[in-house]
Amino acid sequence: IKIVTLVNTPIIPHAAEYIWKLLGEKGFAITSGWPQIGDVDETLLKQNSYFVQCLRQFRLKLDHYLNPKKGKGQTKAPVVTPPTVCHIYYASKYPPLHVHIINLIANLYKEKKAFPEIKELSNLFKNDPKISEDKKNGTKNALQFAATLKEDFALLGEDALQTSLPFNEEEVLNINKNFLSKSLNVDVKIFASDDPSAPDPENKRSFAKPGKPLIFYS
Repeated sequence: IKIVTLVNTPIIPHAAEYIWKLLGEKGFAITSGWPQIGDVDETLLKQNSYFVQCLRQFRLKLDHYLNPKKGKGQTKAPVVTPPTVCHIYYASKYPPLHVHIINLIANLYKEKKAFPEIKELSNLFKNDPKISEDKKNGTKNALQFAATLKEDFALLGEDALQTSLPFNEEEVLNINKNFLSKSLNVDVKIFASDDPSAPDPENKRSFAKPGKPLIFYS
């Protein structure tokens, strides 16, 4: 409150001085100087950005669940009962092959100072021993993953080329579990995507990636 009061002193001086006295501070707020701030906690900022994006995606998925499109031959969309439970799956790490692909792209980025073009990546992936182990779909799957990374890179910059998050994703989700429950109006259950005991009715939990948890309503 003290810092907020000082920051607002030039805008609402009379109210600021009143609050300053209520706080028991000496002298006048206007002569107390600008508040000093410490170093910016970059990790905390990334946690906040992560959770804001998660909440947005969770709400969009809920809206999609509650408002399904009408099917072929239907005159109107089906009526859906609001969900009571949601399962959130997070991934603490990428699969080894994805880590390998990220490192390949990161090395090219260091050389060119730009995200490599898909054509260049296609040639690289075709000749990579690990990727080409899957002779039928290896290059195709690698390019699909690279396309996702490129989209993330446009939003996150170099952070998109990190193989792990700078914070504990499970911890952030659990700290905000009650807020999520109230915001989405459901009972929230959180699982690691590689937890064999986790319920997975749609068999999609493996699609969760670090920083991109999946949510399913029921």
